[in-house]
Amino acid sequence: MKSLCVLLFFLLSISSSFGQSIFLGLNGGGRTNNQPPPFYETTHYTNPYFVGAMADFELPHHLGLTVDLIYNPHAYAPYAFYGSQVGYTYTSARANIWEVPFLVSYGKPIGKIKPFVTGGLAFRLTHGSTDNDSSYQDIFGGEVTSSHSHTLMNWPTTYGIVGGGGARFKLGPFYLTPELRYTQWNQGISFTNQYISFTSTKKQLQVLVSVAVRIR
Repeated sequence: MKSLCVLLFFLLSISSSFGQSIFLGLNGGGRTNNQPPPFYETTHYTNPYFVGAMADFELPHHLGLTVDLIYNPHAYAPYAFYGSQVGYTYTSARANIWEVPFLVSYGKPIGKIKPFVTGGLAFRLTHGSTDNDSSYQDIFGGEVTSSHSHTLMNWPTTYGIVGGGGARFKLGPFYLTPELRYTQWNQGISFTNQYISFTSTKKQLQVLVSVAVRIR
């Protein structure tokens, strides 16, 4: 987070030195891909929606630079039940996903609308936990044995190549930017323990809208 603040300050200095506009705001939307594959006897409650903050710096020659901080909570495989006549196991995995894309854009205004194309690199940080609850009964003595485990998880940082496009227009005091982005991640997010094992896909399609104010 400290590195991100230093980078934003550096970008603010560059944009100010060129006398260009700076936009700060919030964004949100949904992902239409990057879901985990089906798993036997498992129900997935993957949250397709996300929220975040954005900073957009206009540069000379119709170029721009955008930095986002996007938060997306996930609950991968919150139900995996393995039952028998003598016992069961219930396991779940939850994750908080942070995406930080750095994007370069190019676009020329057409009237009051500025269409653009964009591309760059995104980083994805994931942390969360897994829970396992088990209960078994001795078929001879009738004794019931129960157990619970909670494990904190930190997944490796992944990165992806981003491409997309959108348009910016002014609505009252705000600037609205609907946008479509495609990200090809270098690897999926894997959830593996003694009961479940699956990996999210590497392909991700996002539809997002930014609402910003112009501070310069």
